[in-house]
Amino acid sequence: MSGSTQTERINNAIETVNRIRFICFSFKTKAHLIRIAGIPGALYGCASVPACDHALQRLRNAIARATAPVASHSSIDMICATSSHG
Repeated sequence: MSGSTQTERINNAIETVNRIRFICFSFKTKAHLIRIAGIPGALYGCASVPACDHALQRLRNAIARATAPVASHSSIDMICATSSHG
């Protein structure tokens, strides 16, 4: 069971992350922008209503695509482990 408002917040954060992805900044700057704009908006209210696992996975994939170089065979786990940029 998950809240529709929480899922809507996550979907809005995914849109924000995708906009940040195409800005011509360094990966470090993009990671910083995602930390201050994307993640807080997505996770607001997670303590009171559980978030949809599928929506969280899509958010994780969007963050990984925005903060790492493009590769045809990339592992999301590897990207999250190595491309945190501080």
